[in-house]
Amino acid sequence: MIAPEEQFVTHLTGAQPSLFAFIFSMLPDQQRAEDILQESNLVLWRKRQEYQPGTSFMSWACQVAYFNVLAFRRKMARDRHRFDDSVFDYLAERQIERADEL
Repeated sequence: MIAPEEQFVTHLTGAQPSLFAFIFSMLPDQQRAEDILQESNLVLWRKRQEYQPGTSFMSWACQVAYFNVLAFRRKMARDRHRFDDSVFDYLAERQIERADEL
C-alpha cells in the first residue's frame, strides 16, 4: 500500500504540466508562470492534509494556483495592461473545467 504522502507526491508531480498550462493561460509570461507554479507547489505541500483522496487533485491544485495568480495580479494592479477581473474570472473558470483534460 502506498503511504498518503507518497500518493500526494505522485499526484503533485503528475499534475505539473497541466498545472503550469493552467497558470500560463492566465499569466502568459513564462518566468512569472514558473514562479507562480513553484509558489503553488509550496502551498499545496503545506496544505496536503486538506486534500481529500478520491476527489479531483487537478481541480484542487488549480484552485490553489488561481489564488496565487490573483495575489500576483493584486501586486501588479498598478499596471494598466491587464484583464478586467470579470474576464480573468471567466478565463479561469473555463480552464478549471478543462484541467482534467490537459
